[in-house]
Amino acid sequence: MNIQKILFLLFSFALLLIITVLLLHNDQPFFASQGTLNLNETPFRDDKMTSLDGQWEFYEGTLYEPNDFTNGVRENVEWMHVPGKWSANAEKQGIGTYRLVINNVPTDQVLGIKKQNIRSASKIFINGELVSEEGNVTKEHANYMEGNYPKLIFFESDTQQVEVIIQVSDFYYTSAGIANSIYFGEQGTLVTRSFKKGIVELAILTVLLTIGLLYILLYLFVERYRRKEFFILAFALSCIFFALINLCLGERTRNRHFQH
Repeated sequence: MNIQKILFLLFSFALLLIITVLLLHNDQPFFASQGTLNLNETPFRDDKMTSLDGQWEFYEGTLYEPNDFTNGVRENVEWMHVPGKWSANAEKQGIGTYRLVINNVPTDQVLGIKKQNIRSASKIFINGELVSEEGNVTKEHANYMEGNYPKLIFFESDTQQVEVIIQVSDFYYTSAGIANSIYFGEQGTLVTRSFKKGIVELAILTVLLTIGLLYILLYLFVERYRRKEFFILAFALSCIFFALINLCLGERTRNRHFQH
């Protein structure tokens, strides 16, 4: 293999890596502070959507219900950065409760949140109402069941304050919690953004798989490539490898659920 072929292979591998990193990159500013987020201090007014990144209330080892917060923040509160993961341990059974209060919420439109990746079973309450349940959130390992898919959840609020409570349990991962950003916004904006992101991921997946399979066929059935051009096979396998990364870690459009 000459130097030109080596450089081509390295360049192709680097390009695939950059595409994957850009696709999965998440660099959102933090707006939530000590369990509270003010929409007037976010891009919501212009973009009709904002991330809920920042400091959430967190209660490790406990599954609190909405009526447990009638007096506001509880004494055993910790401040957990979202997105982020907490390390589960045997004593705490890998369970916890997140809480965030959003202020200055519009009351004249259908709103929603976009859940991406909460490991690995969760219940989401909005203003005291259960709006999402994935897997079986439980303190008992024997009754535990995973459930974790991207989801859009829509609701209406008759007050300018929205309380989001998320119960989480995990008995399999060494770390658990809200691994990716949760987004809050208008219904139409969230749907459009999710659709566009899904199209981009599907396009990247299709291109990478097509290139990978094409070069594998060249290597298998064209003798001169098989005898002399081993880098063709390496490039093809790299394309398929990054396609699988996109499939596993991206938006996972094949499993998206909509809940109204």
